[in-house]
Amino acid sequence: MSSPYIARRYAALGGSYEFTPLFNGGLLTLINLVDHSLFISLNGVYSLSDESEFVLNAGLPIGEKPTTSVIESEFGVAPYTLNAEIRTYF
Repeated sequence: MSSPYIARRYAALGGSYEFTPLFNGGLLTLINLVDHSLFISLNGVYSLSDESEFVLNAGLPIGEKPTTSVIESEFGVAPYTLNAEIRTYF
């Protein structure tokens, strides 16, 4: 069976920090141990009220960009991402 993933060995390191009682942030680094590319995810959550929060995410891929049709780095072909959302709970 073919897999869309280049490697089978990954490592991850992450953590979070509460900057204030209303704002916390997180960092996750996912490393492809075969081609040595990595993906860094930054996350911030701000509590707007008891039932709502504002979330901001950024994804930063690091790896070799393909020069031909051959993919040499899994995260080198991934796009930079920025996502903002408001979550409400009821």
